[in-house]
Amino acid sequence: MQQGSLSIRMEPSLYNLGMPYCHLGRCEEAITAAKRYMELTGGEANAYDSLGTDYAWIGRYQEAEQAYNAAIARKPDSFIPRFHLGHPAFLAGQVCAGDF
Repeated sequence: MQQGSLSIRMEPSLYNLGMPYCHLGRCEEAITAAKRYMELTGGEANAYDSLGTDYAWIGRYQEAEQAYNAAIARKPDSFIPRFHLGHPAFLAGQVCAGDF
């Protein structure tokens, strides 16, 4: 494998980069990793969920919502993106704690 190239074997690593990158203040790198993960997996639901979490982390709530909805569209029975979808709405002031 060439230096700097990624293989399908690196999928789990890309999926798990988001949170550590964001904790280090490197959320744009997390977003890049999530997008690369989407490319390698053909756009699976987990990749969109990860991207949504990265967007929410830096306050890009509309993009987070779009990513979570894309995850739900790809895997309608998945609970996790539905759960995550409430987080950016709450932070953006679209719902209040009493609504839960």
